Amino acid sequence: MQAIATGKVDATASVKSQSDVTPDNPQSLEAFGLELAIDTAMLDRDGFVSAVRQAAESSGNEFLFDLPASGLTKDCLQIAVLRHIRTGADDMFLIVKLDCDGETITVAEPDEAMEGLAEFAHAFVNLLSRL
Repeated sequence: MQAIATGKVDATASVKSQSDVTPDNPQSLEAFGLELAIDTAMLDRDGFVSAVRQAAESSGNEFLFDLPASGLTKDCLQIAVLRHIRTGADDMFLIVKLDCDGETITVAEPDEAMEGLAEFAHAFVNLLSRL
């Protein structure tokens, strides 16, 4: 399993999407908006979590938590989970991954492999709302 990257990240980092933005898949627009908000230059200066927190704030999403990817998935080093609050609908959770190259950020809605993490995020939000 991978450990969290602790070194500096190349400022030429990139953001890629696993979402397909189409009229038939409008929920992906939230993931696309978050991608646009991520300043990959911040990766070098402040790290993954700071870059994702700032992108979440500027795109109207709520940063919930981050964690090392070890044990959850082999295709990345670190994962952050964000919540997008939708009026009149259930909240949507977005998964942001720092790929194993330590330079590429991937934004997507939870897939089957990440569904357990999305369920945990939902329970986390419910717990916080009761405090």
